[in-house]
Amino acid sequence: NPYLILNNTSTSRWSGSLLQFKSDETVNGTYYGVKGEKTGDGAGIGEHQFILRKYSASGFLNFMYFNENDNSIYFQNNISGNETYGNTIFKNGNVGIGTTVPSSMLSLYQTGLSTPNYPSTTEMGDVYSTFRGSNNVLEFGVSRGFNSRKAWILTRHSSTEAYGKYYGTLHLQPDLGDKSVYKGVAIGFDADTDIDVGTHLAIDGKVGIGTLSPDELLTVDGNIHTTGFLRSTEVVVEASASQIPDYVFKPDYDLMSLEEVEAYVKANSHLPEVPSAEEVEANGHKLAEMNLLLLKKIEELTLHTIKQEKKISEQNGIISHQNRILQSFEDRLQKLESDKK
Repeated sequence: NPYLILNNTSTSRWSGSLLQFKSDETVNGTYYGVKGEKTGDGAGIGEHQFILRKYSASGFLNFMYFNENDNSIYFQNNISGNETYGNTIFKNGNVGIGTTVPSSMLSLYQTGLSTPNYPSTTEMGDVYSTFRGSNNVLEFGVSRGFNSRKAWILTRHSSTEAYGKYYGTLHLQPDLGDKSVYKGVAIGFDADTDIDVGTHLAIDGKVGIGTLSPDELLTVDGNIHTTGFLRSTEVVVEASASQIPDYVFKPDYDLMSLEEVEAYVKANSHLPEVPSAEEVEANGHKLAEMNLLLLKKIEELTLHTIKQEKKISEQNGIISHQNRILQSFEDRLQKLESDKK
């Protein structure tokens, strides 16, 4: 039957125990004891002032002990003399998990891996901390690959293996119902930077959407849809040389006559090649494509204007010639009338 021993002096390993519990009286029994000692106990632990220990025939396990040398509390596995450190608490307030030298109030450490584990739909990867509520989990991970420099925050279903693909919603600075003094998230600024009230997201540096290598403050590899205005002091539309309609000015370009344009407009209510109002309403129009198309129409209009100018010049020449003839007739007529008098 279990029994209690106070101030044990009969067991070598428990000599000096203040309080000892024993499950039975056999040699294979399990002991639980609280012990205070000043010198090493022969197991390589060193000098301690306080030990909470379990001992059995297979060895002993130090649940917790206080070391006067560094004023620290250790939670340690020590079976048959083989030490395996667990959690460590230092007097200065630092706590280490996986390390005996925590550098901050809470330090978590895992040894490196040649191949780091990243999260997937079935695995958490190199996760250091999780917070769980019901079947929802928030994971904080840091890659264990040497010089990989990667970390992540992920919220999803807590049963990763079965439902790991079911993401949760991660809120940063959520709306609390009163945003009169709201401040959001700053990225890339100095840590002491204070953003203005009303700013939801401030980024100091390049932003890429659909790309990992933005070459401007905002680079988008894809389409942008806005229902409001897009304001800018300058817009640069990139196009290749083959897209520019300079071919309109080549001698072999088939320019529609104004009569053909007139007939087309009467039949369709818009210029040739230009999308109709219904098409623009349904699909919008591409800025670069429309600008180049309008440039093409301006160049065609320029050719028609040049033709018209030439025709007007020819007609003006004919009119001038005819005016000179008429003036000559008028002068002769006046002379005849003058001679009769």
